[in-house]
Amino acid sequence: MADRVVDGFVVWAGASQSGDAAAVPMVETKSVDGKVGTQFFRVITTEPSRTAERAMEIARDVVARVQSVNEKGVPHPLTY
Repeated sequence: MADRVVDGFVVWAGASQSGDAAAVPMVETKSVDGKVGTQFFRVITTEPSRTAERAMEIARDVVARVQSVNEKGVPHPLTY
């Protein structure tokens, strides 16, 4: 899933991993008008992502499912 614009915010997927730790799927938002800077949100999952590639898949799925973004840049939902 590519970046999306929802309620005036660009929403995109990301992932981070350090060493042998589980990868963390992330969703990031930034307002189109630049009034709200980039916000980073960890995606809550029922099981840890073993690889960064899997974490990105999860994050992309969440971006595809985002229904709304509030005025502070918080997307909903953030569960997978």
